[in-house]
Amino acid sequence: MILGISFTLLATILWSGSFILRKRGLEEVDYKVFLVIRLSIGLLLTGVLLWSVGSGLAGLNIHMMLPFIITGVIGQLFALIANTMAIHEVGASRTHTLISASPLVTAVLAAAFLGERLTIYLLLGLVMIILGGGILSYRIYSNPTSQKTKRPVFGYMLALYSTVAIGTFTVLQKYGLDLGVTPLQGQFITFVTAAILYGIYLIIARPELDIKNSYRSLNYLWASLLMTVAALLTLLALAKLPATLVAGLKRTAPLFTVALSAVMLKGIEKVDWKTFAIAALIVAGAIFAIAG
Repeated sequence: MILGISFTLLATILWSGSFILRKRGLEEVDYKVFLVIRLSIGLLLTGVLLWSVGSGLAGLNIHMMLPFIITGVIGQLFALIANTMAIHEVGASRTHTLISASPLVTAVLAAAFLGERLTIYLLLGLVMIILGGGILSYRIYSNPTSQKTKRPVFGYMLALYSTVAIGTFTVLQKYGLDLGVTPLQGQFITFVTAAILYGIYLIIARPELDIKNSYRSLNYLWASLLMTVAALLTLLALAKLPATLVAGLKRTAPLFTVALSAVMLKGIEKVDWKTFAIAALIVAGAIFAIAG
């Protein structure tokens, strides 16, 4: 259990770092370029690992691969796009605050379909993490421009989809691992699915991609590497822990984002007593969740 918790927290830290790098990259290169780099790095890294230290896709059938194929569709691609569009429509603070509730979706689905037991301590910990993460997310991303809604109904629908998708694909991944798929195999299948879909989009839509300018900045490259490793660590954690616990611990990400922002973004996020109080709430929630 300790190893699984370590994998989850390390993945959360890497994910927080990737957000800071993506934020830097967005100031220099179009987001569509990031998706190309993200999927390319993910495919390359997991593919090399899968066929060098793993067993490739040997022994898998379509039933075993299906949970990760669905994850590639609803999570790896569409949830990422919906999350970005929601930020554009209703602001980052509202979007990330709503997404903080995704562990509740995981908890309900895991109890219904995976038979996971929900203890009072686990539920209390989830509520504390979600509350603290939501408030802290609002404080991190809240600014005058982000609060101006453009198409609020559409934006909130996108944010709601992201919340449900994030909560759902955690359960799907856990189910796939329980069928005997290894974390490397699951990761590779997810990336292949998302890459095929995004490739079809690029062929049909033919958007302008400023690939040349992307080489001027390494922010997207490092963000993609961190996200790929974080996703693999999450699958390793899911192989050892209940999906509900992993989902809850991942929502502690704003805690690490604040710390990394102070270092990597030169103190853009002001850390005051309120921030420390919210951080204490998140940490206490994580302790309750683990104890449960």
